[in-house]
Amino acid sequence: MTEQIETLMIWPDDYEYTDENGDIKDMEGYEWYDFLENLESTFKEYNTKNDDEYYWKVIGHHMGWLKREGYKYVRAKGAAWLLSEILPKDDCRIQVVREDTGTICLSVGHHDGSDYYELIPLTYNEFMEEGR
Repeated sequence: MTEQIETLMIWPDDYEYTDENGDIKDMEGYEWYDFLENLESTFKEYNTKNDDEYYWKVIGHHMGWLKREGYKYVRAKGAAWLLSEILPKDDCRIQVVREDTGTICLSVGHHDGSDYYELIPLTYNEFMEEGR
């Protein structure tokens, strides 16, 4: 079973939002904060948090106009940090869906097409073994 969590339109200036500590800065609009807050609560349900960080394997499908595939291991201090690691720096529409398996899926529409990302939660040990 899947559950759609939220959909949001964002623009590049909206997600120039993290400093080196992952703190949100210079953000405008309560809608963006609400989106991040909802995503963060979903992360807490599905991901093991160690030392104020989340660990993910992010698998990307149909990325950009070349429709590339790939994966990346991400250590993030929160939702804003994670999104800054994977989203294209362009206007986009994000749809978030949560799967029963614990995977969080992002469907991201932008001018080059539609990207699809699977966010697979990892423990710290899994991240260190797989993602090094």
